[in-house]
Amino acid sequence: MKTRIGALVIGAFAAQGAMAQSNVSIFGTLDLSVRTIKNEGASMFTSVGAQGNMANRIGFKGEEDLGGNMKATFHLEAGILPDTGESMGQAYGIGFWNRQSTVGLKGNFGEVKLGRDWTASYLSMSIYDPSFGFGVADTLHVSRNTLQPTYFWANNAISYTLPSNLGGVYGQLMYAPGESTVNGKYTGGRFGYGAGPYDVSVSFGSQDVLGGSFKVFSIGGAYDMGVVKLTALYNREKVVDAKETRVVLGVTVPIGSNYAFVSFAKSSVSDFPGAHGASQIGGGYVHTLSKRTAVYANAAWLTNKGDGQLSTTNFGSFGSTAPVPGGKSQGFEIGVRHNF
Repeated sequence: MKTRIGALVIGAFAAQGAMAQSNVSIFGTLDLSVRTIKNEGASMFTSVGAQGNMANRIGFKGEEDLGGNMKATFHLEAGILPDTGESMGQAYGIGFWNRQSTVGLKGNFGEVKLGRDWTASYLSMSIYDPSFGFGVADTLHVSRNTLQPTYFWANNAISYTLPSNLGGVYGQLMYAPGESTVNGKYTGGRFGYGAGPYDVSVSFGSQDVLGGSFKVFSIGGAYDMGVVKLTALYNREKVVDAKETRVVLGVTVPIGSNYAFVSFAKSSVSDFPGAHGASQIGGGYVHTLSKRTAVYANAAWLTNKGDGQLSTTNFGSFGSTAPVPGGKSQGFEIGVRHNF
């Protein structure tokens, strides 16, 4: 009996020691809006839209101190659709931990991660977009390539991130072998410099596709003057022989703990049958109610060129009918976002 009690005591102290060196957190976001989409040639579509300001998600992340300035890390994050109660994986036929599922090691050398992760080439598109890629003002609405399998994430990825003590220099390299998926092989990277009010970066990516490859190149920058933040992005994409270029300009104005933004995005397409592009003007206002809760309003006006049928549709409003070829699209939403 004494032996069993002693073992329990030792086990309890060991567990306390492990907990003292480890931390695990649960986090998430719920973001819903009342959204209207008016596409030329179709009736107005009203819905409860999702993630107009931030991504709906629930996740677990943590790290363990291994000593010698080295830590083990993990990150599990699943997208959710609170307007229907579904997981994003269930709704779109992808994995449950679809937003990120990685395990890795980090230290003075930087960080190495394995698993499903954001592609290095996508990060610039989000960071230099005043909407951060959410809601009806998302500047990616003018792109026709976002359905590529590795546009946002890569499965089975191996990534390396530079350490954060390089005087403002940062960078990441990523490789995903694709395994049995023809269009899942990905190679990409992102390198930049950020110090004080300035930030500039270059990113690139390449994915195998049938008959060739899908390639991405971006250069972007930001200048934060305190009273206003300016952002700009140039993006070039090529799928086999079809080319698309995109320019994004943004202005964000802080108003106390709140902020407003406007953006302009324009795409042009060449070497593609019925070549087309689009332009979009968007904007929004985010009013903070607390550290975790905010209300917001976004609006966008998109104009297609040629026979394009792009629109301001986003998560929660995919049921809307596309505009007529070359038509216009307008979107408006007002919503609430809560982080936990």
